[in-house]
Amino acid sequence: MLRDGDGQNLREYLIATAARLIGQRGSAGLAVREIAREAQVADGVLYNYFEDKERKTCSRTPCSPMSAP
Repeated sequence: MLRDGDGQNLREYLIATAARLIGQRGSAGLAVREIAREAQVADGVLYNYFEDKERKTCSRTPCSPMSAP
């Protein structure tokens, strides 16, 4: 697990963790705290790197124009 001091790598790690969980469960019922717990970081760390759940999801997957960052 990466720590907050390595910003770009931590961001990539958080994206990969979220993508894995979304692939397993879908995004509709997935809470930010579940992603944080899986990544072994505090919930607030995700908000340091991403504004909201859609932006976490859209950072690596095609999104509709309505939800694109």
